[in-house]
Amino acid sequence: MADGDGDKRPIVIKKVKKIVGGHHGGAWKVAYADFVTAMMAFFLLMWLLGATTEDQRKGIAEYFDPIAVSQSQSGAGEILGGKSPNEPGSQISDAEPTAVAVTDRPGVQGNEESPPVGQVEDEENINEEIPKDPGSGQEGSDGAEKGVVSAATAAQIKEAKEALENARKEEQKFQETKEKIIEVIQNNPDMAGLTKNLIVDETPEGLRIQIIDTDGTPMFESGGSTMSDSLKKILSNVIAVIKDLPNKLSIRGHTDATPFKGSGRDNWDLSAERANASRREVVNLGINPDRVVNVVGRADREPLLPDAPKDPQNRRIGIILMREFPAKPPAEAATPPAQ
Repeated sequence: MADGDGDKRPIVIKKVKKIVGGHHGGAWKVAYADFVTAMMAFFLLMWLLGATTEDQRKGIAEYFDPIAVSQSQSGAGEILGGKSPNEPGSQISDAEPTAVAVTDRPGVQGNEESPPVGQVEDEENINEEIPKDPGSGQEGSDGAEKGVVSAATAAQIKEAKEALENARKEEQKFQETKEKIIEVIQNNPDMAGLTKNLIVDETPEGLRIQIIDTDGTPMFESGGSTMSDSLKKILSNVIAVIKDLPNKLSIRGHTDATPFKGSGRDNWDLSAERANASRREVVNLGINPDRVVNVVGRADREPLLPDAPKDPQNRRIGIILMREFPAKPPAEAATPPAQ
């Protein structure tokens, strides 16, 4: 080997192969995490759309609407016109945001400190549906009006509940009075044979006590208003039961369809005379005259037996204990007028 060749070193070329990615790389994890996050947001959105009402979605949409720029100008109308940009008129939206009413429904967590909007809790802790007050909220804001219960509406509901309770108590009192009248008549030896002349029932007006004629037992003399002893006995026992009740009285006279024989008089006159004679008798028995609200003669217009208009049972006297409270409170008492 020559001397010059000993100074030269061999040239070694090393090739390094770079592997990008592979199973040890982490770029795919970032992409997968972004995908999972997007899917979670998507399913959360779907759940919210299914768990909210149309009004709530409308309120949320209006809440996130960009604030409209007012068309009015503040200041002098020029840059640095000498007035504050916070003067009324600047950056005021024409559309007010709608209030969102949160209701207690499955899947939606409501406010635990107060009952859901549209409901009220009474003294027995029973939630009852309360109508929404269309007159509450600011004028022109439909969303703010919904779900708001005014004090007037709550007072109407309370009044309706009290009326219903009073009607229930009065119904119970009528039933007790009916049973007591029947018991007194049946247990009184002097009333033997007269139970068939007494009918006690309830009508929308109140508790009706009817004293009727039967074959052989008339309540008045034929064609006149003189009361028989039988009628006086029945009235005496009935008045003893109802004398201390607060209800007003309506006294009505009825006849059968047999034409009245007499000059210048008819069944209208006869029924009115008998009703008025009954009024005088119940007052003599201790009824306060102020409790009698009307005395009416109905002639043969309301027969007890419509298929037998001339039957003696159509001749009768009716005494009605008028209701102080309606059987059912009107529904409109707790219902606001329609918009």
